[in-house]
Amino acid sequence: MSYWAIDPPSVAVMELAIVNHVLVFCPLPDIGQKFLAAAIDFTFMCIHLRSVKGGGIINTILTAVKILPFLFIVGFGAFYINQELFLSPQPLDTAAATGNLGIVALLAGVSATT
Repeated sequence: MSYWAIDPPSVAVMELAIVNHVLVFCPLPDIGQKFLAAAIDFTFMCIHLRSVKGGGIINTILTAVKILPFLFIVGFGAFYINQELFLSPQPLDTAAATGNLGIVALLAGVSATT
């Protein structure tokens, strides 16, 4: 995958997330945050310009790093499931009682991913 084929908003979000994580350990002024984000973008661009295959490997590693915390939370949370919530005869709310929960859940899922 070429650097130019990557979704630009996702690259910008990733840069801002990295900068926000760095700010926890090293406070930077506003201009320093912008320069750090630009340096991260330049680094990713150079990796992809040097080798598309290397850029793909970096992309795979970053994707795994983003997914692993969610898998850990889901796996860890599976041991603390309250089974009484699944067996309750009471509906959660009026949307669940009328059958409209499916479309609400679908819209919530779509809005969360866009």
